[in-house]
Amino acid sequence: MQNICCSQIIRSLILLLWLLPAQNLLATDEQQPSESADEKSSTQRQSIGLQGRPQWEVGIGGGYFEGFDYPGSTDSNRRRFGLPFLIYRSKRFRFGGGGVSAVSIEEPRLKLDWSVAASLNSSNQENSARAGMEDLDFLIELGPQLVWRVVDVVGAGGEEYRVDWSTKLRGVVSTDFGSVEDRGVVFETTLAGRVRNIAGFNRVALIGGISARAATERLNDYFYEVREEFVTPTRNAFDGQAGLIDIRTTAGVALNLPKRVRIFIAASTGFYENSANRTSPLHRALRSTSTAVGVVWTIKQSQKRVGILDTQ
Repeated sequence: MQNICCSQIIRSLILLLWLLPAQNLLATDEQQPSESADEKSSTQRQSIGLQGRPQWEVGIGGGYFEGFDYPGSTDSNRRRFGLPFLIYRSKRFRFGGGGVSAVSIEEPRLKLDWSVAASLNSSNQENSARAGMEDLDFLIELGPQLVWRVVDVVGAGGEEYRVDWSTKLRGVVSTDFGSVEDRGVVFETTLAGRVRNIAGFNRVALIGGISARAATERLNDYFYEVREEFVTPTRNAFDGQAGLIDIRTTAGVALNLPKRVRIFIAASTGFYENSANRTSPLHRALRSTSTAVGVVWTIKQSQKRVGILDTQ
């Protein structure tokens, strides 16, 4: 029973880390360091720049995720969760709001950090592509990320426009929290944008982006390889290859309600026509769409602010 409870908590934590990045998209002017109207106007004429965020926040998050077991899978993966959360920010260390990171460089238009991220596990289903094969464990990624702020302006009406180009190179391991195995390296590059304070309404943020991911053979084998012992009349042997995993587009909307209650809805579509392992019998979809809905209530936050390049 203790192991089951521990596993449930870990799943919820990983879901929370997956969904919480939208929280930073919802920051309102009340979360910024106080400044006079003249100072604010001067700042807006230049750029958004580094933004003040509470050094720590505590609250409760809940939501629903509906996606698929792995890129190219047609087996659904649905999760619900609710859990308290903690976010901590300092000049060099960040926890929560999308993962754990150690910041090396942080300027108004450039950021370099080392970060940890996680992906959900999945259990094989009857009549699924992987029926009779091993389950897929949680994936944990660690490595550097470089972010360049391409666009960083405030319009004449106060609208905020932000576009970031980020590149990640991460080592990947899989774990069932009983053992850990090396799964190679993944590379991802993303162009993401945000618009806020449209027509003076700062409670809504619109987000969107496009990304491409590629991986070494070891990780692609984990998703797509079929060894001889798992061959069936409808599932031939297959050896994974290094290369493109997917090209993905994301769109969402975030709403900031009174009392620091935040709601967000997002959808992400993966395109697999040019995937390196498209011919694997485990790779059944040409495209698939995942959705997430979340609610976050920040119960308490620090008065102290930390200036960060908000890339979430």
